[in-house]
Amino acid sequence: MAERFNCSIRTVMRAIALPREEYLASHTVNRSKPWEALGMSRATWYRKGKPLDAPANPKLEEVA
Repeated sequence: MAERFNCSIRTVMRAIALPREEYLASHTVNRSKPWEALGMSRATWYRKGKPLDAPANPKLEEVA
């Protein structure tokens, strides 16, 4: 792309990159720590496959 538009690779990367606020809004998994709500370690959570839709209160679903 850089060759096609006659610019540097860095310029192309800047044009494609998401704004910081948008990136942080879509990558909140590590800040919310859903593995702690399930009572497991982060490594185990990733090994078992992180759930796509984490339940609002997983402790209640275990009882049911």
